[in-house]
Amino acid sequence: MGSLLAGLLAASAASAQAVAGSVASPTPQFDVTGFIQAATTDNSRCPAIADPLLWGGTVKVNGITMIVPCNTIIQMIRVIGNVVSLPNPVTGALESQYVVGLIAPVSQQGANAGAGTINCIDYANGFIYAGGDPTQPCVLATGAPNGTRLQINDPVGRWGIAHSPEPLFSGDFNNSTVSTATGYPVCVPRVSPTSAPDGGDPQCPAGNRPLNGDARFPVAPYRAAGAPLKTFTMPPPPTPLFSTLGVTCPAVPVPGAPPCTPSPSVTAAPPVYPDSRFQVPLMVGDFITWAGSLAKGDVTKAAPDYISAHTITASLAIFTAPSTQPVYVSVETILLGTSGIPTNTIAEETTSRIFIVGFTTDPTNLIDINAVDVDPCTGDETLRLLGTVDPLTQVTVGRFRFHVLGGKFMPPTREMIISSEGGQTDATLPFDPTQPGVPVGAANGFGSGQFRLPNFDFIFPENLGLGDPIVANNFLDMPFLVQGSGPLLGSGSLVGQLTPWPGTPAPPAVTCVTTPAGVGAAPIANAGANLVVTSGMQEWLFGTAFEDPNAGIPTVTWTQTAGPFASLTPNAIDPMQPGYSTAGIAPGSLLTFQLTVTDAFGTSTSSVNVTVIDPATADSFDPVPTAAHFKLP
Repeated sequence: MGSLLAGLLAASAASAQAVAGSVASPTPQFDVTGFIQAATTDNSRCPAIADPLLWGGTVKVNGITMIVPCNTIIQMIRVIGNVVSLPNPVTGALESQYVVGLIAPVSQQGANAGAGTINCIDYANGFIYAGGDPTQPCVLATGAPNGTRLQINDPVGRWGIAHSPEPLFSGDFNNSTVSTATGYPVCVPRVSPTSAPDGGDPQCPAGNRPLNGDARFPVAPYRAAGAPLKTFTMPPPPTPLFSTLGVTCPAVPVPGAPPCTPSPSVTAAPPVYPDSRFQVPLMVGDFITWAGSLAKGDVTKAAPDYISAHTITASLAIFTAPSTQPVYVSVETILLGTSGIPTNTIAEETTSRIFIVGFTTDPTNLIDINAVDVDPCTGDETLRLLGTVDPLTQVTVGRFRFHVLGGKFMPPTREMIISSEGGQTDATLPFDPTQPGVPVGAANGFGSGQFRLPNFDFIFPENLGLGDPIVANNFLDMPFLVQGSGPLLGSGSLVGQLTPWPGTPAPPAVTCVTTPAGVGAAPIANAGANLVVTSGMQEWLFGTAFEDPNAGIPTVTWTQTAGPFASLTPNAIDPMQPGYSTAGIAPGSLLTFQLTVTDAFGTSTSSVNVTVIDPATADSFDPVPTAAHFKLP
C-alpha cells in the first residue's frame, strides 16, 4: 500500500530546535512521496488511549521513518463514516524528527487512470471494456481482453453487481463517484438488456437511455437514428417519488418514550422511463474516463488483470427537469487555503482562497458551498455557509464555479457539502419495510441534491525569501487535528488532538465533559443493506452502529443464523466489516448474518440477507500483490 503524506498527507516535525544565540525558527514543513517500506502501531506516545483504532506508530517512506500521531484519521476515497491514488506523497514539518499531520493512503498500482470509448460490456460479471475494437467480442480469440478491462469497485452493489478486490479503495457509495459529466449517477446493468421497459434491471433501466429519434426529445444531428442519446433532459418524474412505511403509534403511550406521530404508508409511483429517480446505464459507444487500482484476474482461469475503478466519468450531458426532485450534484475540483502562522522574522505567502468546481443536473437552482464543522466532543455536525453560486452564469451548461481569492472561510474542515437549493434527499440503504418513516434514496440509494466530499488539497504557507528557514504547515487552523472530531465513525471512542502534535508548541487540547457512569443510551446496530454476491468468492459485510459516546468501546459480534455455512473472518481493523467465504455454496442459497453490538448501556442486534448467485465465468477479485509483477494489458 502507498500513502499520501501531503495535503491530506501532510507530516510535520514535532520539535524545532533553536540554535543558541539565534532567533527561533518555525517547525519546517516537508513533502515526501513514495511507497510504504515499513509501519508500526502502538500507544507508547499516548498511553491513555485504550482504543487500538486510535493508536499511532511510525511509517517509513523513502528511508525516512516518520511518527504517526495517535488520533490520526486516514482519509479514504469515500467520505468518512472519499483523491485519486498516487504513490505516497508526504507534507509536513521536519527538523530533529518527522511527525505526520495528515494521511491519505493509496494502494499499490493506485495511479491507474485512462480514457476510452466502451466497446464491449460483460453484463454477467460486470466488466467494461474500453478502447478496444467494437467489432470484436470482449475477449479475443487469443484470450486477451479487447481493450482496457474495468470493473467498478462496488462492495454493496450501488452501481451494478456487488464485487470488490479491496473495499477500502471502493468508490463512494453514498456520493456517486461513478457518474455522467453533469453528475448524474450511471450504472452497469446486472443482466444483458432486454426489450422490457426496464431492460431487465429495474435499478439500471435501459429506458433511461432514450434513443435518437424518440419524438419526446430533440434529434441529435451527430448521432445515428436509433442510437442512445448522449444529451437530453429528463422529464419530471411521477409522484409520489419514494415509498415510505407508515408509523403506527401504540394505543397506550410508553412511559419515557418520545412523542409518536402516526403517518400513513406511501407507495412510490411506478416508473415512467426515462425516470430521474433511477440511474442511467452505461452503453457501448459511451466515452469514459476512469481512475482506480490494478487488480489480478483469476489465475486458475488465466484471466487477465483489470482496473478496479473507484471513479468513472461518462461524457454524457444528462439533466433533470428544472425545479424538480431529484437533482444530482458532483464536484471535480476543491482547493482550500489554510491562512498561515504569523512569524515576526520570516516573510511568507499565505492565502485563505477557495476554489471549487462542480456540476449539477439542474442549473436553474443556486448551489450552496458549505463547510462541515464538527463538535469535538459529540461529533454533531453544523453546516457553515461559505457562499452561493449561480450555475447559469457559466458558459458550460450545468457547471458551477466558486473561486474567491480571500475571505472569511476559516477554519478549513475535513469535509464539505455542496448542495442544490432545489432540495435534497439523503442517501439510504435500499428500501427496508422494517424501518418506518425511512424512504428509499434516489438512484438506488444515493440520495440527491447534495455532494459530500473530503478535502485533499490544502494550500499551506510558502516562503517568500529563498534561504530563509522553512515555514510551518498551518495545522493549527485545522480544528479536526487540533480539537478532534468526536466519536470515531459516530459511535466509537472520542477522536482527540494529534499526539504528539506536529509542531511546537502543541495547542491546548479540548476537554470533553462526560455523562455520569451508568447513564446513557443503548447502541443501535445496523447490519447494512441486503447483498447479492457470487459463489466461490471472498466477500465482506458492512455493519454500522449508533452508540452513546460515553459507553466505552463496544463489543461487536457477527454470527451466521441461516443458510449454508459461510466461514466468517474477523476484521481486526474494523470489526463492523468482517469477511466471509461463499466457496462451495450453491447458487440460489440465502445466507443470513446477525450483528450484535453490546456496550455499557445495552445490546442491539440487526440482520442482513445475502443472496448467492451463479458465478458463471466470474473472475476472482484478489488485488495485485506487488506493483512490479503486473501491468495493464
